[in-house]
Amino acid sequence: MGTIFVAVTGQRDNIGDSLLRRPMLAATDPTSTRHVLVGDGAEDYASNLGLVDSDVLYTDRRAWLIALAKSAFSRRTHLMLNAGEATLNARYVGDRLVLLPIFILLRVRGGRVIQTGVGLRRTDSRWTRPARPLLRLTALLTWRDGVSRNSARIGQVQPDWAFREGAPTEVLANRRASRDERTVILSLRGDRPEPDADWLEAVRDALSAVKATPIIVCQVRRDEARSRWLANRLGAEYVHWAEETTHLEQEAILRARYSRATWVVSDRLHVLIAALTEGAAILPWAPDRGAKLARTLEPAGLSYRLKRPNVDDLQVLAAEDLSALDRARGALSGVVAKIRALTGNPATGRPLTVLHSIAAPGSETRYATHMQGTAGEGVEVRFFSWQAALLGGYDVFHLHWPEHLVGVSDGPRARLRYLLLRLLFLRLRLRRTPVVRTLHNLVPHDDKTNPRVREVTRRFEALTEVEIHLVDEAGERDAAQTFYIPHGSYVEVFGAHPHADPVLGRLIHFGLLKKYKGVEALLAAFDELDEPNLQLRIVGKPIDGDTARTAKAAADRDKRITVELAFVPDAQLVEEISSSELVVLPYKELHSSGAVLVALSVGRPVLVPSGPTSRALREEVGDAWVHLFQPPLSPSDLSDALDGIRRRPEGQRPDLSARTWESVRTAHRRVYLAAMNRRG
Repeated sequence: MGTIFVAVTGQRDNIGDSLLRRPMLAATDPTSTRHVLVGDGAEDYASNLGLVDSDVLYTDRRAWLIALAKSAFSRRTHLMLNAGEATLNARYVGDRLVLLPIFILLRVRGGRVIQTGVGLRRTDSRWTRPARPLLRLTALLTWRDGVSRNSARIGQVQPDWAFREGAPTEVLANRRASRDERTVILSLRGDRPEPDADWLEAVRDALSAVKATPIIVCQVRRDEARSRWLANRLGAEYVHWAEETTHLEQEAILRARYSRATWVVSDRLHVLIAALTEGAAILPWAPDRGAKLARTLEPAGLSYRLKRPNVDDLQVLAAEDLSALDRARGALSGVVAKIRALTGNPATGRPLTVLHSIAAPGSETRYATHMQGTAGEGVEVRFFSWQAALLGGYDVFHLHWPEHLVGVSDGPRARLRYLLLRLLFLRLRLRRTPVVRTLHNLVPHDDKTNPRVREVTRRFEALTEVEIHLVDEAGERDAAQTFYIPHGSYVEVFGAHPHADPVLGRLIHFGLLKKYKGVEALLAAFDELDEPNLQLRIVGKPIDGDTARTAKAAADRDKRITVELAFVPDAQLVEEISSSELVVLPYKELHSSGAVLVALSVGRPVLVPSGPTSRALREEVGDAWVHLFQPPLSPSDLSDALDGIRRRPEGQRPDLSARTWESVRTAHRRVYLAAMNRRG
């Protein structure tokens, strides 16, 4: 693993500065030890940079440079200089001359100097010529606009790093298609002249003509006065930046607003980019002093020609900007690949191999399908067999349900599995293989009845370097670093299968049928509903005979109940769920459930037990999609949920944009590298 020093200093009151530098920092190889310079008094700003526990943080530039010099003497070290605006002047040249001995030492040791995403404030400086030889010392130099590149006459052009943030473009397209209200986000700089009365009147007229609602936002604290002024002039809602609101919290507030906006108007570059990456279309109504907006948006394939506000602009939704965003993100992925190729450890150029403790997925979708989707970006995925676990080559062991490794039987086969597990523990310890554990349940379901499950779980906990929580919750263990990675959706994989129209009054329960899942309670509650038009489908493979017999007896007794007690293929499962009006999961308790995500991915609301997990999910996707009950399930819970979903507006879908396979893959890669880093 290498060492990399990164400068990410920025304006403390400007969310745009973290939007620019967070993806740049994320482009570095997380297996490296990162020494990150954030600057003095930047604690709030630094909280929004995506730092991890293994990062070494510096607020003093001198201390950072001393540490850089010492590292360059002793080991292969890389240096990544800051992105953002720069001025080629006497101070810039002097600063580079001071760093010149370190640059030379880095190169002697095999290190690299990298600077990406730079834009020149002035392109006519007389210091440009003497700065060029110093710029040539970088192994990779990219500019965020062509004008800066042409002035420097060295390097390449890349889109601004902030285009890499936000929701996937397919999610953005769905957001635009499903909006039933029109809103315009407006944000103006506070250090420029006030817009004239004609501009304000033109804005009012255009908004009124198409019944669009203006919302004024503050993304830079020093713009507060101008933002309030604009909100008063337009009679608009104002999303201010409260004194107690952190940098991280304000970005989340604004992104939530941007995700529901139709258009965005601003002379702040990163307001435009942030809103675009959440689904808003850019309107070129704000003055572009120095053509900064136009020249920085151009590498992303976006044009910005200043116009007076008019109705025609508002009536056009530029679908081509989503295609441009896709291309920009592809270009940035190429820059990331170059950075990691330059700074990676040449001795470990092969992919990082992860062995999962679960069987490989078959032709139908399971949780293992998600884990298979984490392959790529330098990660190779393998699935469990005893031969692979004991004799195969892998860098990380990813533990899922530990009780599955123990098994449920208690004969010779169980004793053999236990012996093999002891050999596995020995191998993991001797080879110092880091263990990553996904906490699917707070306590394994067989923990209370099987002492071997308890013992195996404790042994794995002792070896665990990183723990993945599918639910954002308190009570993290001190024995391992903890990451929150939400359970991925199934929108991508189930979107390929035909969806049926829901049948009025049809309920469904699906998945593996186990006692703790409350099938008996569902059947009892449904039996008390004396409504002939209701139907109940039970679909899934029974794990115990009692549950199967109970379901069959209920179906024989009540013709409204039908069962299919078997594992069904994806296409049939999608048809079963989509043809139902409500998915009922009457678990006794809910920690993390793939079935909930399957239902929501197919676009059907769920009824689940109330608890921290389900309440957080309802907050995320909307109360129209997640209905809660207090166990035990009652007949009124079923009828109330049906009444609630029938009041839901047509055409909406749950927002699962935080759970795309791309985001799950990227998050898991970072976890694996963090585990390798912790184990050393």
